[in-house]
Amino acid sequence: MVSVAEFAEFIASEEVARAARRAAKPTKDAKAAFRSSIAWRRLRYAALAENAAKNNGTARCELCGKAGTPDASLHVDHVEAVSKNWARRLDRTNLQVLCEDCNVGKLDGPAADFRRSGG
Repeated sequence: MVSVAEFAEFIASEEVARAARRAAKPTKDAKAAFRSSIAWRRLRYAALAENAAKNNGTARCELCGKAGTPDASLHVDHVEAVSKNWARRLDRTNLQVLCEDCNVGKLDGPAADFRRSGG
């Protein structure tokens, strides 16, 4: 038999856990603010510049190898999606460069790291 005090403690701990899950999940407004933030823009630029440096001056998709051009944009993708782990949104080790087709194909599914080893 569970005492009233034990039951109350359980309910309180569930409420704390529920509040923590809500706090860890970004709102649409928070995601929009993140995408337009200076911190994200600088990190995105650094990821693209690093990718280009590894590819003789031309940024390329880390999955299919397609070069970025005015007609074929490259995306800086989060390996572990922002919606799944908000804390890693500015973690450089969580970023990869993908062409639009590869990034759209990945969607928000399981984390898929397409970076070549050694890079």
